[in-house]
Amino acid sequence: MRIKKVLQVVLSLVIVLCGVLTPLSGYAADSKSSIPYDYPVVPGTPEWNAMATTVEKIEACAVPRELLENMTTAALVETNVTYPLFLNVYAFNTLIEGFRHLALYFDGAEILRGRPDAMDCLQAYIDAHPGDEYTLPVINAEALMQFIPAMKQWESKIANEPYIADTTPYPWKEGEAAPELRSGPGAPIYTPNLTEVPVYVNGSQNRFYDLSYADHGTTYNKAKAISDGYSLIYTSAVQLAPCNPSYNCHSYAWHSQLTTNKYWINDPSVYMVDGSYTLSTAAAGRKVVYISGSLGLNHSGIVFSASTGGVVVESKWGICGLFRHNLSDCPYAVSGTANTYWA
Repeated sequence: MRIKKVLQVVLSLVIVLCGVLTPLSGYAADSKSSIPYDYPVVPGTPEWNAMATTVEKIEACAVPRELLENMTTAALVETNVTYPLFLNVYAFNTLIEGFRHLALYFDGAEILRGRPDAMDCLQAYIDAHPGDEYTLPVINAEALMQFIPAMKQWESKIANEPYIADTTPYPWKEGEAAPELRSGPGAPIYTPNLTEVPVYVNGSQNRFYDLSYADHGTTYNKAKAISDGYSLIYTSAVQLAPCNPSYNCHSYAWHSQLTTNKYWINDPSVYMVDGSYTLSTAAAGRKVVYISGSLGLNHSGIVFSASTGGVVVESKWGICGLFRHNLSDCPYAVSGTANTYWA
């Protein structure tokens, strides 16, 4: 009888525990965390400043994909906009190009754009920070609100017109009218071998003249805030010239090093394929390009110095400033990036 009683008590306890634990287990599996990621190392700290390369910085603030997927959308928004290397998206020709590059090492934006309530949560974050329009997290939230619909439109376009994703440049799809210009291309400009820098490449406008901040969907004050942020992130970088929306890295490296340059060039490959320049080695005054895997050539600069201590480059970062920086300490020097030099 005593043994029977003990068994009944044990069985009752098991039933009670199952009743308590089962809901808890179900809650843990089905719910998402409302806590954004707390980055252990951030720009401006001694730990951050001790890192010499972009790859080290990416590794220091890596967030596991599983953790991102298990956040609420509000927490995911905050994790995105405070990501220490988010500013890299502004260093490219377009936001889409910048976000595609970001996706090489940070999954946050890609996961966010898959959430049905992403736009509402981004707007709620912006609304919760009135008067902070020139702070980086709010600027980043606004960029995400531009990126999500733009990326959807871009994916639809390449699905219907796959030639756009081709890496071989040509004016536009054969047999079709030229695409409408987004902005004036300016007077023709030429390579040293007198090949015109094309107005179109792969069905998209390639050459622009005298672009404004409005053409890039931003303002000077926001561009300056981003440029100032780069100085914290990339500790080897020295800003040589202020923000300028008219010329970009490719135009600076291949066309003109004057800060009054008004040409923006998305694809500089014509300078390399027409024989104006040939592959070489790192030396002061030569061109350097950054090639990131399937994304191809996405940055150009000019070698300032090359020695056993490393290569120092001068390059323009998107609409932001002109910087002198170490080769591997800039928004473009991610894992798997290759550099080639041209003379």
